[in-house]
Amino acid sequence: LLKNAVKIHALKEVSGHRLFLELKLILSEPDPVNAIERMNEFDLLQFISPQIVLDRHLKRLLLEIKNVISWYKLLYIEEPFEAWKVYWLGLTSALEQKVFAELAEKMGMIDSASKRMISQRQMLQSLQHSLYSFYGGNYELYTMLDPFDTELLIYLMARSTNEKIRRLISSYFTRLKGIKVEMTGKDLIKMGFEPGPEFKDIFETLLQAKLNGKIKDKKDEMDFVRSLKKKEVK
Repeated sequence: LLKNAVKIHALKEVSGHRLFLELKLILSEPDPVNAIERMNEFDLLQFISPQIVLDRHLKRLLLEIKNVISWYKLLYIEEPFEAWKVYWLGLTSALEQKVFAELAEKMGMIDSASKRMISQRQMLQSLQHSLYSFYGGNYELYTMLDPFDTELLIYLMARSTNEKIRRLISSYFTRLKGIKVEMTGKDLIKMGFEPGPEFKDIFETLLQAKLNGKIKDKKDEMDFVRSLKKKEVK
């Protein structure tokens, strides 16, 4: 039945959004690579995009995505992520940015999260180049990678053959991601600071010190802020 449906182009009558919902379910499976191979056997990938070809390069990328996702899950990071997005980025990796954006619109991916994915994908080459030439510290790495979604970083780690890039992303996930300042604005007010733009600078300085290992807990943070206040008084 499926072979016949493909032969008579019946799936062309199905809306893009319906196709996407079914594809999303497939990509959300614990191991979607086998399902993608089966789709390829039935010549179904053409109904997503004629430019998606399951050659050895794409298959290798999808398998590497599977490996990196398995590695990431073993980190037990509490922040949730959606594995299907990583596979979607991998499946459409051969598409130029404009074609990718058009496909997303055709598939009904018009929500804010999808638009964010499209925007971040456009910055992928620039991010990859920045990581390749990176020689900064923990704070600089954190500020470079933290604006990007976990799914995009996992995808970049999977598709990159450069060991330095993979190591930097791994370091961000294992050592830096999730580090936050424990002090709040109320704490600063209690210490005699007036609410205002200065708060942002203080919290940024605290974060930098924490990422670089100069402070560890809230007590260290408060001592650090007191030292800043003393310097201001002088």
